[in-house]
Amino acid sequence: MVLSCLVIVFMGLQISLQTYLVLFCKERLFFSVSTAGYFLSLAHLGGVVGRLTWGPVSDFFFRGRRKVVLMMIGGLSSAICLSFVFLSPQFSTWSIIVLVFLFGFCAIGWDGIYLTLVAELAGKDRAGVATGISLSIAWVGIFFGPPFFGYIVDQTHSYSYAWLIFSIMTGLTTLCIGWLREPTRHLTE
Repeated sequence: MVLSCLVIVFMGLQISLQTYLVLFCKERLFFSVSTAGYFLSLAHLGGVVGRLTWGPVSDFFFRGRRKVVLMMIGGLSSAICLSFVFLSPQFSTWSIIVLVFLFGFCAIGWDGIYLTLVAELAGKDRAGVATGISLSIAWVGIFFGPPFFGYIVDQTHSYSYAWLIFSIMTGLTTLCIGWLREPTRHLTE
């Protein structure tokens, strides 16, 4: 239940990225609408690659320690989100391409590791119910993340504050995940 509540922030960041990336690229970085749409597609591509990559990374490089990988994803998401605070039209398009792809890779590609961790925490007899309940709780972030992000932008007239606040929230959430106990059974056992 604690993990489910914590990842509300991850879900909020994911959907806020998907909701505001085109507007951010158009209004702050002065790209055309079609180029901004390309960046959204690139973030989604990064998410697909992330969803396919984080599992094997967890299995083969971290011996099935999902919590460590989820924390790594959260830390990277927070850092990349923070980098968006400083993006401006003066940055090279290639650097923005890399950042957008990596942001998608982490902030959209995280949920496979999370769901695996939930199932492992619950055990095989309760995995289905646990993932269903956990997703229902985590999806609260869908309803609160984008409106909160938009509210920050509207009140400050700047995307920088929204990215900064979401970076801080994601970073703090990632630290809290570190306090969770992970199952002792790993792939190597």
